[in-house]
Amino acid sequence: AEESSSTWLDAVRELRRAGAGESLRELWQRVEQHPIVEYVPAQCQNCGHKITDAYPAPEDPNLSEDLPSETEKPFVRAGWFRGPRGPVVFVYKCPSCGTNSRWFRSLHPEVTLNPNRWGRLCGEQEDLKAWLARYLGVRLRVC
Repeated sequence: AEESSSTWLDAVRELRRAGAGESLRELWQRVEQHPIVEYVPAQCQNCGHKITDAYPAPEDPNLSEDLPSETEKPFVRAGWFRGPRGPVVFVYKCPSCGTNSRWFRSLHPEVTLNPNRWGRLCGEQEDLKAWLARYLGVRLRVC
C-alpha cells in the first residue's frame, strides 16, 4: 500500500520520484492535480461543518471577526471571504459541535498547508501554486 505524504516537502518529493524523467511541464501538471493545492472550504476545525462562502452572504450569528493575536499577526492578510475583508481573523462557533475555530486568509505556506481543516480558498490556492512553482523552478508565465 502507498504511504501518504505527511508534509508538503514529502508530497513534492513523491511527485518528483513518481515522475522521474518527466519534463517540468509534466511535473507541474502532477502538482496541479495533487490534494495540497485543492480548494478547501472554510469550516469548523473540529468536525468539518462548512461555513457558507457566498456574496452577498447571509448573516451568520456563529461567525465573527477578531483582531489577530500577536502570534497570528505576521501571517494574516486581507482578502475576500463573504466580501472584501481587511487583515482579520474569523472566529466560528460551530452550530454542529459547539467548538470555536479561528481561521484567516494567509499567503504563507506554513499556514495554508495546515492539515487541520484550514480553509484554502481560491486566493490561497493560487499563492500556494506560485510558491511551489518557485520552489520547483517552474516558470508559470512565459512571454
